[in-house]
Amino acid sequence: MFGERFVSLEGAFNVRDLGGLPTTEGRLVRTGRVFRADSPAGLTEADKSVVGSLQLAHVIDLRSGLEAQEGSWAVHPDMRRTLFEIIDPVKHPHPSNDIALPDIADHEAFAQRYVRRLDEGGVSLAAAAQALTRSVDEGVIFHCSAGKDRTGLLAAFVLTAIGVDREHVIADYGASDEPMERKFAFHMANPDTMTFDLSKVPPMMLRAPSPVMRRLLDLADDRWGGIVARFQECGFSDDDLAELRGKLLV
Repeated sequence: MFGERFVSLEGAFNVRDLGGLPTTEGRLVRTGRVFRADSPAGLTEADKSVVGSLQLAHVIDLRSGLEAQEGSWAVHPDMRRTLFEIIDPVKHPHPSNDIALPDIADHEAFAQRYVRRLDEGGVSLAAAAQALTRSVDEGVIFHCSAGKDRTGLLAAFVLTAIGVDREHVIADYGASDEPMERKFAFHMANPDTMTFDLSKVPPMMLRAPSPVMRRLLDLADDRWGGIVARFQECGFSDDDLAELRGKLLV
């Protein structure tokens, strides 16, 4: 279910169609219109040609500060890019460096980190979700640097909001695990493609263990009544929700 959704590129490793998953009502998520991705910093000319063939018009960039200057998925003039800084660029000029600061040694600590992201960046994430909703018909790709953390939170919201079963939402997050191994190996072999030392990053942060998303969704249930409720609390309206469902479900 997940393997065929990936887009094969030379310089990016976690790019895939968000569509194709079933909902609890027996409907399917529309394919070919919403893609999730990691950093575009390593894109080759061949990669850009592949991305151009996807016929996407909008890039939703969830990066902040200096990392947001590291390439763009807007590979032709007709693609527009909108930046939603989930991490405060004043406190963390290069958010990628920030991942090395906390001691992320287990799933609970990892999930709690995501709760903090929803706490501190919830309004920006909700605004990004609104932009995604408006852009479904014309085609949209959303991303951060690794394509699993900030991107994973937005993907979890979108899939949950349109009725995808929780187990599939968790599995979609976990599908980033193997690409992260290849991404790590690539950057270690090509250190000029990164502006920080990957060897200093806690190993857990270079993974996407499914139990982390399961725990995050449970924590969101306890704290806000669910991840959808948190996004609505931050400005994603009932009308937005209806529009997202109407555009993404077939």
